[in-house]
This record gives sequence, C-alpha cells and structure tokens, in this order.
Amino acid sequence: MMFFGEKDDGVRKELTKRITEITLNTQYNLLLLQYNSQHFGNVVVELTNDNIIVRFIYDRGDIYRDKRIKNSEYWINEELVYSHTMPCNEIYELLVKAIDEFVQQ
Repeated sequence: MMFFGEKDDGVRKELTKRITEITLNTQYNLLLLQYNSQHFGNVVVELTNDNIIVRFIYDRGDIYRDKRIKNSEYWINEELVYSHTMPCNEIYELLVKAIDEFVQQ
C-alpha cells in the first residue's frame, strides 16, 4: 500500500496517475486535480462524463463527493464518503478508494 506525505512534491503526479488508471475503460475522465500541501494536503478531484461532473474533496481528513450537471453552476448531493476518524497516513488511499468505488458503480 502506498502512502502519500503532505510535503511530498510527487503527490499530484502520483494521484493523477492512479486516478487515470482507475478511470480507464469507464465512462469517467479526470477533469481536474488540485493539491495543496500547505493547506493540510487538501485535494480536489473532478471526474466528468457526457452529462455530469463529480467532485471529490479531501478537506482536513474528510472526503466529500458531490455532483453537478454540465452547464449548471450548482453542485448537489454533497455526501461525506469517509471521515477523518480514519488514520491520517492512509487518507489518500481512502480518496483513491472512494473514487474507485464510485466509477465501478
């Protein structure tokens, strides 16, 4: 199992690689990945298909998922996927797992 450190400059590259592999041969493509090591290692990932954009937000250890219809400005269905009660050194693994679980639905 791979762990990511907050100060690791390779986090964005590694997450991009892993999410691209997860979404390969699914209806989703990686649209956006923002990573900020100076703000608790927060991450925003957006996946898109023909109709919607799905956003995963890692914020202070919690992982949220919400959606919006393309050409709309409103995000809906914000849902807590995983909570910060999980061990912090595994949190990016949980982000990748949350994305994988979603695209496999």
